[in-house]
Amino acid sequence: MNPQNPRVFDLFRACAGPEPRLFPVGARFEVLTLPEGDARAVIGVLAHHEPHPVGAAIAADGGWSLLLPPGSHWEVWPPGAKYQNSGSLVVPPVIGTQNGSPRWARFGNAAGRAFTAPLLLSRALAAISAHEENDSGPATVPPRVPTPELV
Repeated sequence: MNPQNPRVFDLFRACAGPEPRLFPVGARFEVLTLPEGDARAVIGVLAHHEPHPVGAAIAADGGWSLLLPPGSHWEVWPPGAKYQNSGSLVVPPVIGTQNGSPRWARFGNAAGRAFTAPLLLSRALAAISAHEENDSGPATVPPRVPTPELV
């Protein structure tokens, strides 16, 4: 397991059974929960990045919980987003059916990474908010400058 770019199964190996389980938030991952529409908008805004910077997401109660690397508290999250760096998260089984709530909305990106890149997520959410305030055409985030892969 690469601790900086874990896969869902690396984080939630104990969730191989048929039922959702509670996992502590903080030491291994943090969470940003967005309304489903905002989460889908972020995925669209960041679609031109390879690999896609949005990792795994758990859908429950009309929201998507995106997994962030530990230490993501320095980002500014918009109103309507619920950031957690403590507490717990209900995680669905990593294998088996994906019906009901909670369920996996995304099982990582194409590279298998579980974490969402917090800096790009923050920029995308700011672009979406600005677009909604100004209604000035499609929300976009400037193309990524080639740098080492960071989460």
